Amino acid sequence: KLRGYAYLREAVILYMRKPGQMVTKEIYPEVTGVSVACKGGDSPEIQAKLIAVISTSLNVGSNRICIVGIK
Repeated sequence: KLRGYAYLREAVILYMRKPGQMVTKEIYPEVTGVSVACKGGDSPEIQAKLIAVISTSLNVGSNRICIVGIK
């Protein structure tokens, strides 16, 4: 069973490019760190695999990723 929570705030900016033409721009926050708690998270092999996937997919440095095991 996988459970996760993410708290993101987004800003929506409306502006006029030309009279009568509204443009919407969405700005999302930059991910600065990730914490994962999972079964097997104490294993160095699992940690290495998760860190590789997370750092690549979210463009976060490995020093900004924390993996811990749960029972």
